[in-house]
Amino acid sequence: MDFITSKNPATGEEILRQECFNPTEMTNLVQRARLAQEPWRRLSFKERAKFLKRGQQYMLAHMDELALNLAKNNGKPLVEALSAEVFASIQTYGFAMKRAEKLLTDTPIHIGGGLLTKKAYITYQPLGVLGIISPWNYPLSTPFSEVILGLIAGNAIILKPSEITGLVNQDMQKIIDAMKLPKDLVTLVHGRGDVGAALASAKVDRLIFTGSTTTGRKIMSTASQNLTPVTLELGGKDCMIVLEDCNIELAASAAVVGGFFNTGQTCCSVERLLIHENIVDPFLKAYKEKLNKLRVGASSGFENDLGAITFEGQKKIYFEQTQDHVSHNQKTVFGDANFDGKSNFMKPLVVQADDKRSFWKDETFGPVVAYKTFKTDEEAISINNDSPYGLTALIISGNTSRARKMAKHLQVGAVVINDAPFTNACATLPWGGVGESGFGRVHGEAGLKELCQQRLVVYDIVGQMKQLWWYPYNKAQYDFFKALAYFTAGDGLFVKLKALINILKHIFKMGPRI
Repeated sequence: MDFITSKNPATGEEILRQECFNPTEMTNLVQRARLAQEPWRRLSFKERAKFLKRGQQYMLAHMDELALNLAKNNGKPLVEALSAEVFASIQTYGFAMKRAEKLLTDTPIHIGGGLLTKKAYITYQPLGVLGIISPWNYPLSTPFSEVILGLIAGNAIILKPSEITGLVNQDMQKIIDAMKLPKDLVTLVHGRGDVGAALASAKVDRLIFTGSTTTGRKIMSTASQNLTPVTLELGGKDCMIVLEDCNIELAASAAVVGGFFNTGQTCCSVERLLIHENIVDPFLKAYKEKLNKLRVGASSGFENDLGAITFEGQKKIYFEQTQDHVSHNQKTVFGDANFDGKSNFMKPLVVQADDKRSFWKDETFGPVVAYKTFKTDEEAISINNDSPYGLTALIISGNTSRARKMAKHLQVGAVVINDAPFTNACATLPWGGVGESGFGRVHGEAGLKELCQQRLVVYDIVGQMKQLWWYPYNKAQYDFFKALAYFTAGDGLFVKLKALINILKHIFKMGPRI
């Protein structure tokens, strides 16, 4: 029997052991989920919402406990645990229960093309069984937002959460139990990468993966064997662009929060900072003053702003990137670039790095920000877009119109103006990226509809009738479609009137359809 161990990342102490799921049982689990999903899909939105309401109320009643366990097992400060994880999940329940039915109402479509007797609409039907593979950095809110929306849309779910955060996974199971869902409708499977691989190769109806770009490629390759559609929310190397017309004090605060929230262990963390050359000195002065106020330590109360490094594997990445920085004599603006690769904590580090250095081009996923200067808006846009990633970009400016104009040219999934990153935690807003940051969307209307089969329905308003394009073919039918083309696309009233006359003439010449 195989077990996985969860630890407190601040102390290294073992806090939980869980039995691993047997990957050979995955096919059977999917079959059971399909059986559970069939009656679930037939329930109304209001009936499904009654189950979800129980989960939301459980979370409300246990907010402190959930936040404390997140801080203990994931390492993030208590305020972040509550706001970005517990509160965000509670809000997702609200979005699902209040807005899903309206958003998934049949959507009429205008057909055009002369098909005057036809009507069409899109109907949104449950996909079936969803497979979710979720990360360790936001172990509650990331998977649970997908679970909640998947359920309200009428699906069954198999969730493989991170093996790093077993205590949080145990809390998720308690929330699921509180909903009193039908048996096998939602199942958590604990384990390592082999369990995730088994889920990716199972014949689920959509796979949703959040994690590294490297693992995302493997997931996509495995899922492709069954032509399973995938949603991939992967890595990032996000830029914050600080324009010269900004409020410097606000810009520095946004940059501090953007770069170091969750100890930088956020896919949309500000890892690249672009500062207009006219304000470099005053900005860096304000920036460093604020960084000096940050408190790093264990998340046991309200005495820290940055918590522990959650995942042991990240320490090697931090060590290698700091070594690359130091060995090439790059400039350190704030902090100590001599990370030993062993400590459970890393203090904020700000560097000035060139294009070839790891801190500038590779995802760090930690408390490190690299900065550059720029002269023009066009240059800032070019620098932002010169990356294989494209998750979020941020613009700090006193001129919203200017920032919105720039936003049109940034090759990312989201642009945030005059704020730190937050949209990943907002249930109502679509979330996802482009390039090596992945594709597809979670959250919001777009994310909800990805969890449905979008089915086209077409019907004739006059009932049953033979169509003009049916057999047998003849010259009149050919001339009819030529006339119809002129009527729908020709320029000028005379052209259209002539085409209409020809349409009527050729209809009568066609003869009966078989």
